[in-house]
Amino acid sequence: MLSLSLVIVNWNAGEQLLNCITSIQNSVFSGFVLDRIIVVDNASSDNSLSLLPQWEKLSIIKSSSNLGVAKACNLGAKHSAGDLVLFLNPDTQLMPDSLDQAISKFI
Repeated sequence: MLSLSLVIVNWNAGEQLLNCITSIQNSVFSGFVLDRIIVVDNASSDNSLSLLPQWEKLSIIKSSSNLGVAKACNLGAKHSAGDLVLFLNPDTQLMPDSLDQAISKFI
């Protein structure tokens, strides 16, 4: 079965990041295994990270400086372990079957 890692780059996204993570938690995972969600925080100065739930699938990488999106994506991808890696913006909100529909194209 395919596994998926998600990488989200955060910089002061606040509640949008929480909504994104919540939408992932509410997703259907029938055709694949969600390996992990990697949030790369680009030295946020808001409370983005403190809003996040405790979840065994959630890994947070805190950068001491703003690396920019591309470098932060590469850092997150380096820590991924899934067969597939999907990059999401922190303002993304998934429909319950969005990931399942997308991953089904790879099966």
